[in-house]
Amino acid sequence: KIGDAAFTAAVDDTVSRLEAVKGVDKVESPLAKGNDGQLSKDGRSALITFEIPGDDDVTEGRVDSTLAATAAAQKAHPQVYVGQFGDASADKAISKAFEEDFQKAEVLSLPITLLILIVAFGALVAAGVPLLLGITAVAATIGLLAPISQLFPMDESVSSVVLLVGLAVGVDYSMFYLRRKMEERDAGRSSEAALEFAAATSGRAVLVSGLTVMIAMAGMFFAGSIVFTSFAIGTMLVVAVAVLGSLTVLPAVLSKLGDKVEKGRVPIIGRMRHRNHGE
Repeated sequence: KIGDAAFTAAVDDTVSRLEAVKGVDKVESPLAKGNDGQLSKDGRSALITFEIPGDDDVTEGRVDSTLAATAAAQKAHPQVYVGQFGDASADKAISKAFEEDFQKAEVLSLPITLLILIVAFGALVAAGVPLLLGITAVAATIGLLAPISQLFPMDESVSSVVLLVGLAVGVDYSMFYLRRKMEERDAGRSSEAALEFAAATSGRAVLVSGLTVMIAMAGMFFAGSIVFTSFAIGTMLVVAVAVLGSLTVLPAVLSKLGDKVEKGRVPIIGRMRHRNHGE
């Protein structure tokens, strides 16, 4: 509480540590004369204000030193809570959270998606084709975003959005093709005829679906925010890449694989998928 020796010591120590950080200006102690507005009415909280002058790139580099100073003050005074919040520190925390979420999504989404596809198709090769298209669409889009970011400001969280949307549409569009081809093959068509039929039906559905999604995502441009603009660019681009891959690379891969697409059939699940076709 204000007036306690521990509270005063923590405030003074934090102020001293921040004043010692290079690039930090206008450190204002709540205990200084005329700064009563930085003290809470209940006497249990105090606000130390300071500035990190410079643009975003400069403050991003300097905020680590201030965070280290406040962390050291917290460690030195465990009986008092010492925390830091501001534009630069908040951006730092949000960026770290997005990075951790992106890594977690990479670790969890791929095996879960593969498991679902194995259940859907009953064969390892058939399950791997949609997942491969989704991964390549995401990788290609992230690569394309690098030069685009030189022209338009991009929010760093766009990578997470690209990963989630890219896997979703890549897998969906592949499943349209693959499922239709396998159904037509079960119905008695040759492998080539089944693929041609899938291209004439599912291929058109993929194109219409992709265009619809891109048009819908374009609405985020009207938000006037860098975050929504970068999300719009990322999602539209990954959908376009997925559509392009589904209409060109995917048919070529399925043509090359032929009936080998059902290699690695999972015994029980594979038989269940074919049970309606007399197998």
